[in-house]
Amino acid sequence: MDQLKKKDEWVGTRLIWTIAGDDRGTTLTMLHEGLNKSFECYDICEPAWDYFIESLQAYLTTGTGTPYHKQEARLEWEDKK
Repeated sequence: MDQLKKKDEWVGTRLIWTIAGDDRGTTLTMLHEGLNKSFECYDICEPAWDYFIESLQAYLTTGTGTPYHKQEARLEWEDKK
């Protein structure tokens, strides 16, 4: 995110997590309230959230996620900027 000119444009946005269960299982929903396509960071944040949510799902279902280690390697979503 070093390349962003507006490094604070998401200040004031909120992450809202909702957990709901029924007889089929549990659903976890994440909403980044206030993040919108007009933000410079949107094209970085949107695929990054996808990556981390998929990692969380893998961790919860298999016990192994894909943690982010910036020093080790660039992630696929980082190259889509």
